[in-house]
Amino acid sequence: MGYLDGKLSSVAVSVSVVLPALDALAISVSALNTVLNQIMISVANIDLNAPTQDTANNSLQRDVIGSKIDTVSGNSLYSFSVLADKSIFPNIGIQVWPDLGIMVSITPGGTAWATSTVFVQIIASGTIGSPFVLDYAVIDGAYSDEAYQLDLYSGTSGAETLIATAVWSINGIYQQAPIKTPVLAAGARVSAKFASSAPAFGYASYFKVGYHLIS
Repeated sequence: MGYLDGKLSSVAVSVSVVLPALDALAISVSALNTVLNQIMISVANIDLNAPTQDTANNSLQRDVIGSKIDTVSGNSLYSFSVLADKSIFPNIGIQVWPDLGIMVSITPGGTAWATSTVFVQIIASGTIGSPFVLDYAVIDGAYSDEAYQLDLYSGTSGAETLIATAVWSINGIYQQAPIKTPVLAAGARVSAKFASSAPAFGYASYFKVGYHLIS
């Protein structure tokens, strides 16, 4: 019986070692199962189909990445890449408005740096048929030793929003000043107000703007 007792004691020791190991393995399997479930949920949420154009959804990866038919009106990563591409390499280079026409006359306020009392329309609603960005403003009819500020606005009459300001210090006439605006929607109206450092002359100045299409 002594031999058998020894063997049974060895088995008991082995079982006491194996059981904790099995318990630890069960815990590891349970944790792994949780991770696998999370992976399966993530995989289920991956949808390789293209989203609708310029979608506003934000629940799937495809909504954030976007579609190759997205435009600059969207907010996907692809839309942002289109915007960057069209800003650097527009389909058509910088154009001017009024094109081959009389420049727009704007009168400053009656005292130094007082802006015009009314908004003066430069680009009428519906004129430019694609989204666009203003690049520069040109002033004519200015006088040397004066400084000027042109405030540009977008929006319908009575709902104008400031989009850019251009400032000149004149030495001669017909000067061009660079500006940078947000992307304006197709057909957007652009208007302006004007101020001068020496408005006592009472003269109006004349303007055109340069723009390029984002489409």
